[in-house]
Amino acid sequence: MRAGAAITASRAVIGVRLAIVVKDVKNILQTMHNPDGFNIGITCGIHAGQTVMHAPIHVMPRYKGDVSNPRGVVRHIIPGEG
Repeated sequence: MRAGAAITASRAVIGVRLAIVVKDVKNILQTMHNPDGFNIGITCGIHAGQTVMHAPIHVMPRYKGDVSNPRGVVRHIIPGEG
């Protein structure tokens, strides 16, 4: 296998593993807190709002009525911070 192909394959494996972790976290939150839904997001880059340069994957439980209008993804999930 060429080096480029190996890197591509490694990235694919990492992506699959991250998806499994996100699913596991979602299931744990579902069991522990019984939310009505979830927002799952990745913030990449300063201009997207990333402040710590790591792999920021957010799994946010949502509840009916937690905000007046849940559209716009997570922008207003924390009152006064949107």
